Amino acid sequence: MRFPDSRWRCEVTVLRRLRAAAAAFASPQRTYGGAGTIHQTGEVDVELSPTGQVVAVWFRCVALPFTQRSVDVRRAVEMVQMYEHLKPESIEAVVFSGRAA
Repeated sequence: MRFPDSRWRCEVTVLRRLRAAAAAFASPQRTYGGAGTIHQTGEVDVELSPTGQVVAVWFRCVALPFTQRSVDVRRAVEMVQMYEHLKPESIEAVVFSGRAA
């Protein structure tokens, strides 16, 4: 019996997704974002204390690891200017590795 091409493509797609899910489960690496979440933001959200200290960095609703460091005035001006000239882009997903999900 021969399946219609559309059904065959659908079954192949399902098998690929199952295989990818099994591989992701077996790996200490996980991906957050893409079609896996309901949130649509493509940016990180940086939370600051009233004194300007970074207290949290979020992508959608997952807290990201971060390191805060102070920079001199020259570097701060360079970074502000860099962001003024950057083409707006968005983040689709974040890959976490080195620990189990």
